[in-house]
Amino acid sequence: ADIALNDPVRFYHLSEWLSTRAFVLRRDHNECMRCIGKWKSDIPLKKFRIRKATHVHHIKALKDHPELCLDPDNLISLCFGCHEDVERRGISKEKKIPLTLERW
Repeated sequence: ADIALNDPVRFYHLSEWLSTRAFVLRRDHNECMRCIGKWKSDIPLKKFRIRKATHVHHIKALKDHPELCLDPDNLISLCFGCHEDVERRGISKEKKIPLTLERW
């Protein structure tokens, strides 16, 4: 957790992160949970083409909740496009809208 606060880039190269990331991708069957409607909605986002998950997203942000950095319950598999949407790339942080619905 300390490494996550001080150096997130280094965190994403740690063996603990890499093994947790692999676990979450396996748990989610390498499918984007947002595309198939298992995150934020019961309705699939994409009807015809479910994309392969390539990213593991921290539901509660790493910088805000470093204690949850390796907690599988705070991680979800997303495809590149959904991860970009959720992170709101290209939009200033002031305008970033939290998309997380906490269901626990």
